[in-house]
Formats: sequence, structure tokens, C-alpha cells
Amino acid sequence: SLSQNTTEKSVVSIDEACRFMSFDVSSWKSVLDDGSYTCSSNPFDVSPDQADGSLPNYLMYAAQGSQNYVAQVKVKLYVNNTSFRTGSTNKFIEACNSLSSKVSGKKLPNSMVNAIKNRKDGSQTVNGFSVTIETDTWESGNGYEQDCIMRR
Repeated sequence: SLSQNTTEKSVVSIDEACRFMSFDVSSWKSVLDDGSYTCSSNPFDVSPDQADGSLPNYLMYAAQGSQNYVAQVKVKLYVNNTSFRTGSTNKFIEACNSLSSKVSGKKLPNSMVNAIKNRKDGSQTVNGFSVTIETDTWESGNGYEQDCIMRR
């Protein structure tokens, strides 16, 4: 659950969460009627222009929680074209390192970078924060998405 646990502190302040990645991010708002709040970016293209009109690979940033509490912040990579996976993965690693540095003061551990490169799930504590890599290969087999999630 992303609702506030009164014994835990927010990952970062709402103001920080909605402005600390270099993406154009929406304001902190409720998008469903379940008490959850989020701010998120527009997709950021991280692949060459697709001459064939296929979908690009892109990154997105989001923070999620409740009205007064940020439960998690994350960067998400969508790989629609596996031909450009390596370059897109490198940009995702850069974004994850930036997120980790801003939240915890430290870059991602090598084990998490390797999890990203090998499209594996993983979790590790970095300076008191949980970093989780989640990978979801699409049923079509034509692509996948990865999340780099930070929680307190």
C-alpha cells in the first residue's frame, strides 16, 4: 500500500519529489478515488527516431504516495524496440544513478546496475533506502519495461 504509515518518514518531500528529476513533471495530485497521489513526467524518448513509425524506447519518472506522504519515487524504462536496448539501458542506468544519488546520496550499487543490464529483478539497501529493480517482459515478446524504485 502506498498510503502513509505513521511510523515512517516520506522518501523525500512532495516538493522535491515533483521537481528533482530533469523531466517536466506534473503537480502532486490524486488521480484515482483511492486516496493515492502521484506526480509524473511525460515520456522522454531515449532511442533514435523510428523511420518505420514504431514506438520509441522511453523513460518516465513518477513519485507515488498519499496526500501528505511520498511512499516511493521511480524511473521507468519502456523498451519498445530491442534494437536500441543498449543505448536506452545506459540512459536508464544514468537516470537511476541520478535518482539514487538525489534520494540516498549514493549511486546504485553494482549489483543493481547488473540487474538492470541482465533484465533481472533485484533489491538492495542503499544508505537506509530500499532500491528495487523490477523487470516485466511483455507477453508479446516484443519488448519489456523496467522500474528502478526507491522507498524508505
